[in-house]
Amino acid sequence: MTYQPQRILAPDGTEMVILRAVDYDRLVAAAAWDEDARDIYMADRALAGDEARYPAPIADAILTGTAPVRAWREYRGISQADLARISGVSATALNKIEGGKRLGRPATRQALARALDVPVSALDPLDD
Repeated sequence: MTYQPQRILAPDGTEMVILRAVDYDRLVAAAAWDEDARDIYMADRALAGDEARYPAPIADAILTGTAPVRAWREYRGISQADLARISGVSATALNKIEGGKRLGRPATRQALARALDVPVSALDPLDD
């Protein structure tokens, strides 16, 4: 005997399906498998590309309003004056970038990224 799921309409108009527990368990397992596969895909994608990966202290700092360059600089334990010197970026420009007043020109961002040993994309603000 084959079992067919039954569709019923709840009093509030919600359509519901009654199915065997074994079928429900299979659906739950398949959904978990799909979520695991998505997580693996996203991890592989992040490792393969130039996508920035953020240690928790940096992500927390950026999410609470700290400019990415400042968050990375502080995480690396470098003073603002030393970063300016190492990167060749003027202290004034670095101050404006760390203050969130500007992102910096592409050449400036590349110099800062090299000095901080991060991909340039790590200096981008995180999406909301």
